[in-house]
Amino acid sequence: MADAPERRVNSEYTGTFDVEIRAVVRITVTDPDVIRRPVENIDGWRESLYDLRTRNDVLAHLAFNAVYNGRENGLMLDGWADLPEAAVTMELSRREVAFDEIRVAP
Repeated sequence: MADAPERRVNSEYTGTFDVEIRAVVRITVTDPDVIRRPVENIDGWRESLYDLRTRNDVLAHLAFNAVYNGRENGLMLDGWADLPEAAVTMELSRREVAFDEIRVAP
């Protein structure tokens, strides 16, 4: 078997980079169970899916899914599907990826 050709590493394509992403997500919660269930671990099984201990943990989780997964309704996420349709909505009003701020990490 022939040896594989040596692969040259191009430093433009490899390394550790810092990328700054800013977003504003408006989250409307109309049912307290959206936050209460995971924070109080009402069902007992949610902690096996998520580590959400505070209201801010839940809101950050919902915002993350709005920004990165395009979710506008929290009911599309595991653990919230059985809540009323209007229990929680997320509206991404602004997302900025500061490409001019991408830099090689120290």
